[in-house]
Amino acid sequence: MFWVGLHGFGGQGGDLRPLFESVVTETSPDSVWLPDLFFPGPLSPVNNIATWTHHFVKEIKDRGQGKPVRAIGYSLGGRLLLHALCRHPELFSSAVLISSHPGINEEEEIRSRQFWESTWAEKFQSLPWDQLWQEWNQNQVLQNSTTNSQLAENEQTRQLLAQALVEWSPTRHGFTESQLRSLPVPVLWVAGQKDRKYVQLYEVLKAQKVIQHLAFVPGAGHRVHLDQPNQLAKVVSSFFHA
Repeated sequence: MFWVGLHGFGGQGGDLRPLFESVVTETSPDSVWLPDLFFPGPLSPVNNIATWTHHFVKEIKDRGQGKPVRAIGYSLGGRLLLHALCRHPELFSSAVLISSHPGINEEEEIRSRQFWESTWAEKFQSLPWDQLWQEWNQNQVLQNSTTNSQLAENEQTRQLLAQALVEWSPTRHGFTESQLRSLPVPVLWVAGQKDRKYVQLYEVLKAQKVIQHLAFVPGAGHRVHLDQPNQLAKVVSSFFHA
């Protein structure tokens, strides 16, 4: 088995390491891959989602050497992972998506999101670093959640974060609701019980039979892996090792 983890916006590959250490049974260090998405290279936001997916799939094939893949994606990482799942489901045996948005399709919501993204892209290139993250953590979806450790400041990181907001926007997803509904790969969608936005979103998707497997983690907000790491590990382990 080959394991892959994709972190969230402004995060690092190691963010999900504690979760993988609780879930993965393989002992080989080569069995887990946790790439950094904000390190310069082909998996950074210099590439749009389609190009990123091409590079990501190539890396999985090279590193996994034909082994079945189990993958976990958090937030932004989950949205990116969805593109690989939809385009190359044959590579994956199962996946877990934590606090990951399935995409925005309504015109009014798209316009609102794009305005929000352009505003924040400017902030990521101009505001003092500590003030920037303080304001970022006041976004409504993050307010009931543990603060994440922030990346070290440099101009390249600022640029990559700003690019990610635009290039990897949920308004630019390259898959349809029909593709999600017909995914042949078992996928568990997870949200924190205190993350009302995602709880409501996932409940609607479940009722519409867009998604099949769903779990809510008590006491957790959007950053489930930081708010309730032990409870999340139990949920994920039960799904992967059922």
